[in-house]
Amino acid sequence: ASLDRGAYDALVCVSGDGTLSEVLNGLMSRTDASAALSSLALGTIPAGTGNSLSCSVLRGAGQPIDCLSAALLIVKRHAHQLDIWKVTQEHG
Repeated sequence: ASLDRGAYDALVCVSGDGTLSEVLNGLMSRTDASAALSSLALGTIPAGTGNSLSCSVLRGAGQPIDCLSAALLIVKRHAHQLDIWKVTQEHG
C-alpha cells in the first residue's frame, strides 16, 4: 500500500509495540523513508500487552500510563524524538 505523506500530519497507532514496529518498518522501507520519517509525526495509544514505548513516552512527559493521557499528548502535539536504526544481514 502507498501513503501520500503530504496528505497527513500524523499517524496514530492504537496498539502495542508490535503494530508500531510494523508501521515503522513500512515507513523505513519506502524510497522516501528519510523524508517520510522526518515529516510525519507518529503517535501511539497503548492498547497492547506490554506497551513499553508508550510507557516510556508517557513517563518522560510526567503523565499517567493510560489511553486518555496518551491521546491528550497527541492532541497537544507533544513531541519526543527517538533514534531509529536498521540492521540488515545477508542470507546465506
